[in-house]
Amino acid sequence: MKVLVATPAGWWGFSHQYPLAMLKLADELRARGHRPTIYHYVAHYPIHVARESIAYKAVAEGYDYVVWLDSDVAPERPELLAEAVDLLLPIAVGVYVERSGEATDLAVERGGRLVALRPEDLPPNAMVRVDAAGMGCAVTAREVFERLERPWFDWTFDPTTGEGYGEDRYFFLKAKRHGIPTVALTQLRCIHSVVRDLTLG
Repeated sequence: MKVLVATPAGWWGFSHQYPLAMLKLADELRARGHRPTIYHYVAHYPIHVARESIAYKAVAEGYDYVVWLDSDVAPERPELLAEAVDLLLPIAVGVYVERSGEATDLAVERGGRLVALRPEDLPPNAMVRVDAAGMGCAVTAREVFERLERPWFDWTFDPTTGEGYGEDRYFFLKAKRHGIPTVALTQLRCIHSVVRDLTLG
């Protein structure tokens, strides 16, 4: 299959594990008979614009799958991200644990709100249906974007009220509303090295 391995590179920088993970991922995809193209979308646009542009490229150029690997994320075992392509799921995601260690990036809707799953909620080596996740370690089929109207990604989160969602949550919830499931692969563990806040003085 034709696979776009995409990174929306931006101001948030790179984890030191990322370059090696990217190379190992590309090698593993080739070993499985796929035709990967590594694509870094380097621009100072907001993250939702970067992801939208990557998805548009995938649709316009006929890629079968997009493998999303953010520059501040690295899978502990990159070969598992390649395996996720072979599962032929519409959307598959890895798991990264938040810095506190008390929650993951995975979430389910309860009472109209997203609730983060805890690490202990996830059985090992399992496929778990979720309603939202992080996009930094994920696989999406082109057909998902073909089924959904644009924008596929948008930033609706308002930090003054806490309402709305980041671009990844927006996408996953839109997919859910259209009956497209998101499956978390609990064995696909990802390291998320982003520093959320920096206070000086």
